[in-house]
Amino acid sequence: MATSHHGISESLWGCRIMNAIPPIMHQTWKNTHIPAEWQRYQASWWQQHPQWTYRLWTDDDNRRFIHTHYAWFLPTYDAYPEAIMRVDAVRYFLLHHYGGVYVDLDFECIQPLAPLLSHAALVLGVEPPEHTDMTLVRERALDRIVCNALMASQPQHPFWEHVFTLLMQCRNEPGPLDATGPFFLTRAYESYAEKQQVRLLPSTLIYPVTKTECWAGKLESPGFRQQATQHAYALHHWSGSWYTQASATSPQTAGAPIYRLHQGRIVESSHLDEGRAKIVPEQAPQEPPRISCLMVTRGRYELARQALQDFRQQTYPNRELLIVDDDEDERLAHDVEMGPTAGLVYLRLPPENLTLGALRNLAVAYASGTYICQWDDDDRYHPRRLEWQMATLQALHTDACFVARPLLWWPQQQRLAVSRPRIWECSMVCSKAKLIPYPHARKGEDTPVVAHLLGHCEVALLDDPLLYTYIVHGRNTWEATHFERHWQLATAQYTGKEYERLVRELGLTHPFGTQATHHSPPSPTAWE
Repeated sequence: MATSHHGISESLWGCRIMNAIPPIMHQTWKNTHIPAEWQRYQASWWQQHPQWTYRLWTDDDNRRFIHTHYAWFLPTYDAYPEAIMRVDAVRYFLLHHYGGVYVDLDFECIQPLAPLLSHAALVLGVEPPEHTDMTLVRERALDRIVCNALMASQPQHPFWEHVFTLLMQCRNEPGPLDATGPFFLTRAYESYAEKQQVRLLPSTLIYPVTKTECWAGKLESPGFRQQATQHAYALHHWSGSWYTQASATSPQTAGAPIYRLHQGRIVESSHLDEGRAKIVPEQAPQEPPRISCLMVTRGRYELARQALQDFRQQTYPNRELLIVDDDEDERLAHDVEMGPTAGLVYLRLPPENLTLGALRNLAVAYASGTYICQWDDDDRYHPRRLEWQMATLQALHTDACFVARPLLWWPQQQRLAVSRPRIWECSMVCSKAKLIPYPHARKGEDTPVVAHLLGHCEVALLDDPLLYTYIVHGRNTWEATHFERHWQLATAQYTGKEYERLVRELGLTHPFGTQATHHSPPSPTAWE
């Protein structure tokens, strides 16, 4: 394989054959440390194109490239308010200068691209048609989305000059979608005078799976993957998609993105402040629906104690916490008895080693609410979790609501991350009438329940990481490798001084007393 990870032969760049796309593969990342999950996708391109030249461009490489070859654009490049805008823009310049194929790191190559590129000067692709059902797309009157995650071009193609002109015109657009990303590229293609000369690939060839199908974990089913990719040359996993780029350093609940899913596909998007305006009229009902929070606990007293404290601090008024405890330890029972008991139902069982699924079914049977909330005993919850999930659920008229990207916290290792977007089963709030029985399994018991909701119900996603903090403490149901994979795929990762700052600002505490935490539970204002 004629690879060059740190430099590319200039003689190769000089080989500009008319109507030929050179065998060069470009990818970008902030540095040379590629997340482990993407390393497999990255290697798939080398394996399917062993004679191609490959270049990984870091953020520093990208800026030097713009400075050297397109200095006129550097002020605009540096002025972009979000890093994703620079990542979007530089790929257009790389293809103009060098030609070849640009592909995102969360793209997997299934078979060589040669048939798609043969006798072509410029190749672009459209996203699945389901993506046009989103409100953001309909508001812009886009009939299709031309995606910038995989593009191929001969050097100096005139389309890129057209793109550069539009980049300057759109540089003050408020977000990456319209300034540099897929919506921008769609408009560039539609307004290009010679677009009939552009090869526009259908989604079945390079975008065979939708975002929400990836979120729902459908690719983990070999049958689904085989059927979805039978005609595909590449597979976009959407783990670095444009809709995940909301700021992670200071997430805000008011104004957070919310999405409505029908049969697992996004059909509407909005923001939570808009949703609240719809459901909080001047004469609001005095009694909102009751939410039954179900906490099954065993052998994790310190963690369960804080989960109980978080429930007591919830702002949603009509709620109950139903605790199913089959541990021999009596300390939690004492805490329940000594503290406020309003809204608490405590079921003490003998230690019969029942499965987690069986215990969850028992909790559901005792629940008096019309809505069920999973309230795991080892995680942390913002005081407004119930309030805002119910607001989202009602605003979008759905049967269930999930948090799309919770915080992931390793207190002993002093690591904090904002997860990748997916359906996080543990964050479920749903109509009790729509809930099917849990299978009698010791772990993974909630996955088929959530899969049923996605396939048969209207589901909402709320993208606010502050609402839910998933704690990795060493006694989780899943093994450490499961959480390391989530760390590698996280939207944002924090260690060192940045970790300490965020833990302090968020008021996170952990009962095991690491250096960055203390024993006392947070006050409600610490989360605000």
